[in-house]
Amino acid sequence: MNKVLFICVVYATQPEKTITLNSLANIKFEKNNIIASFAIWDNSQEGYESEAVKTMLKNHQVDVYHYGVNERLSKVYNQLIAKYKSSNDWVVILDDDSVIDDEYIQGVLNFIEACSKNKALIVAFPKIYNNNIMISPGYIKGVRGYLIQDIQHGMVSKKNIVAMMSGTVISLESNVELPRFDERLSFYGVDTKFFLDIDDVNGGKYILPSLLEHNSALRNPAIKNTEYCARLINLFSARKVIFENVPFNQIRLFIYKLLVTIKLMITRRSLVYLKLLFA
Repeated sequence: MNKVLFICVVYATQPEKTITLNSLANIKFEKNNIIASFAIWDNSQEGYESEAVKTMLKNHQVDVYHYGVNERLSKVYNQLIAKYKSSNDWVVILDDDSVIDDEYIQGVLNFIEACSKNKALIVAFPKIYNNNIMISPGYIKGVRGYLIQDIQHGMVSKKNIVAMMSGTVISLESNVELPRFDERLSFYGVDTKFFLDIDDVNGGKYILPSLLEHNSALRNPAIKNTEYCARLINLFSARKVIFENVPFNQIRLFIYKLLVTIKLMITRRSLVYLKLLFA
């Protein structure tokens, strides 16, 4: 049996009401040769009642964590992986709005089988779509990320392929030492830096034959200018860390920010985006 830890971070929704945990409750893990356990990190300030989600997942070990602060995702992932790595073979990291179905679980099993033949494999991720556009995985060139129209599942042969974190499967049995998540990053960029760090240790990547849908705030046309700007400030601040070793990164990042700022001021008709230049 494969011991798989599912990590889910919640913030604005009660755990038992999240799409992710409700879909996981319908999976017959034992039939798929999986011993599933759950670590639910409650990042809300007040905290949610935890007995309901434990009842919903009553046939599995469920641990709920709440400290009253909106902790950096990088710290959450590092802490939970360190705590559970001795008792699990695999870790699945999820957000709270993904539908996990039998197809996804089969993809995880495909990755597990691939890892048995290649111990350099360390991470796998699904294709993620938003409004029929594949937004993950993508690739990095210079100090920018780019979309890929499509990509074949299986082993990734190229470097600089990055992905969103939701649905990511991490092998704890790889011969390659797992990089830590960079705790200088809080939200945006945590995933990108992690996948680039895997390239640095020559870890193998694998694309699951699974599709997930994701609601992306940055791609929501109805998002308010103040919220959009705040998210972009976090994103651009993260790029300073992600691309710290890229030649001439400061000037390249500033030019990119300047172009984005001008574009947004024109298209969204707001001066609030001037703040981006100081991110």
